[in-house]
Amino acid sequence: MAASEGNEYTLGEIAGEGSFAEVFRAKDKHGNTVAVKRARVPLGYFGEATMTKAMKEFTTVKRLGEHPNIIQFLDIFKDSQGRLCIAMELAVGGSAKARMERKWGGDGRDDATVEFIFLPGDVAAVALDIASGLKFIHDQGLAHGDLKPGNIVFNAEGRALLADFGSAKLITEALSGQSGSTTSSTKEYDAPERLREHLRK
Repeated sequence: MAASEGNEYTLGEIAGEGSFAEVFRAKDKHGNTVAVKRARVPLGYFGEATMTKAMKEFTTVKRLGEHPNIIQFLDIFKDSQGRLCIAMELAVGGSAKARMERKWGGDGRDDATVEFIFLPGDVAAVALDIASGLKFIHDQGLAHGDLKPGNIVFNAEGRALLADFGSAKLITEALSGQSGSTTSSTKEYDAPERLREHLRK
């Protein structure tokens, strides 16, 4: 599957950003509101490996099929400047990381004025959503590979969704530490068995 040339999406304001890509609110050709994750530089700057990784993430999520706790990918394409883009479901509720930063004053506001973001009931609901999404992908033999607050996002109804499957791989590979199975997981959030694998290297 190759990335098509994208002229069916109109990008709006930035909804989030990272070191590799920015996420925009966007409209598709039918007027539906979606999110578009766009690489900061053209594909040629990174080389074929980046395109392969992005295509793997896209096909992984599409192969999983629909689930209420898995963010849905819609399209993959290149924009007019050759930057790789992935169109996906818009998580209007932001990420768990953003909510935690607001709660603890990470956005620069006085802690005393910051609302309590996660009530006990919220935490239970989010945990159940995450567990449901993880069970779904584990039942299909896949490990997420980089589960952390920044990769848990919320839809308009407040439901938690698993996002960013760029480090996903087969569970058998994740547990065995097979050659070639290394991923760019976040070490602070790695599972104990993955930490043991890192220590052996």
